Amino acid sequence: MYGVARRTRFGRLILLSAICWSCSGNASAPQDDSAAVVIAAVELQFEDPSPGGQSVWLANRGTSEQDISCWAIRANSSGVSMFINPATRLAPGRALRFATPVRMLASPEIVTLIDRAGQVVARTPELKDSASDDQLWYLMPGQSWVFGRNRVPETATDGRLVPAC
Repeated sequence: MYGVARRTRFGRLILLSAICWSCSGNASAPQDDSAAVVIAAVELQFEDPSPGGQSVWLANRGTSEQDISCWAIRANSSGVSMFINPATRLAPGRALRFATPVRMLASPEIVTLIDRAGQVVARTPELKDSASDDQLWYLMPGQSWVFGRNRVPETATDGRLVPAC
């Protein structure tokens, strides 16, 4: 914190103004560790018994909670972007599964995650899945993309996408 202080005529020091460069108005606010938020898995086919079938999982592999409100998930094949529901936070070691609208994703597909400022946070390589075999693409920590039946190691719950933020 930096501030401007003056002494009164009685020798007291008073703080006239202060600027906190690392604060966001809340001393316990999460640090910017957005690079730790990754696209952890992508399901391109409808055979998955979960609602919608097609889904994108985001995981926080960092050490601090992340505010991912209004971040966009964009599908290259359709050009469709959906936004993460306002007030969505992602705790470290957790994942959120987002069911995408029908036909948002296709095969082949490149999925991009974009933050509120319009910066690309993560992007998948081109992913392909043409078999209804209940397999998905996933990214284990420290590895490259794999196609199979594994799931992300983080505890996952369902998130919500909205068409605009």
